[in-house]
Amino acid sequence: AAAAAGGVAADAGGAALYDVVYDTVSGDNLIDRRYERELRPLLQPRGRYVTLNGTGFDFVAGVLKRVTGWDVQRRNFELFIGRQSGKDLATLAGLVDQGKVRPVVASVLPLDQESVTKGFDLLKSRRATGKIVFELDKE
Repeated sequence: AAAAAGGVAADAGGAALYDVVYDTVSGDNLIDRRYERELRPLLQPRGRYVTLNGTGFDFVAGVLKRVTGWDVQRRNFELFIGRQSGKDLATLAGLVDQGKVRPVVASVLPLDQESVTKGFDLLKSRRATGKIVFELDKE
């Protein structure tokens, strides 16, 4: 079996186990680490590696695929590029209002300089479980 701890896959005993790995942690900058090399061994032979963040090439290739249908990405790689929609957001808001979806909130902080610094430090630590919310003055 395999498990993710802190974004790093635990030992899978050499077995390719998963149809999809959905990587929401990797980044393409000097601070964030890329986990693709470590996570690919956990995939079935035809499994897909899907990520939210990629290199500049990944983004260009993703747009090229969406516009033309040409897939020039590496094997079994998919860069998730979402399409935002007001209708979808209204549907999500309705599900939240009905209690069918519950957002996970790590902390609610006032919107002031000290709290914004604290919130972004927490965000950068990658230890927050849930969203960090800044609350506006209710006056």
